[in-house]
Amino acid sequence: MFLTDVNATYIIIWVIVFIAAIVIEFSTMDLVSIWFAISAIPALIMAAFGISIWYQILAFAVVAAIAFIISKLLIKDKIKVNRSATNVDALIGSEILIVSDVSPNQNGEGKVRDVVWTVASKDFIEKGNFAIVKEIKGNKLIVKKKEII
Repeated sequence: MFLTDVNATYIIIWVIVFIAAIVIEFSTMDLVSIWFAISAIPALIMAAFGISIWYQILAFAVVAAIAFIISKLLIKDKIKVNRSATNVDALIGSEILIVSDVSPNQNGEGKVRDVVWTVASKDFIEKGNFAIVKEIKGNKLIVKKKEII
């Protein structure tokens, strides 16, 4: 077995893929290319032994997929995603100004962030008082009378 120009070219390509993936990984630190660095190694070895480029590419793809799946399974529980409330969800816990009386059997209106909402409550809350948004049901905000301390 001897190294041909074609094999040398493939070896160089896989070394470049490996180095590029490592550089990208270290520059981002977000696990975006480590799988490609790992999968370039078997492809590089196959190129050194003169195995067809199609098998090299197949090995690269299969090893990358396996490495991706394994890494996701191993770190799934360790990744903490910071969910921040957006849109309507962000209203929960907010203070709302009651602009029309609310009672247990009569919906009223409240204003939060310059938007007037239909509000419902188990409490009687007079116009001009404040309440706290506890939940959202459809297009209604469920509120609780704000206790004055």
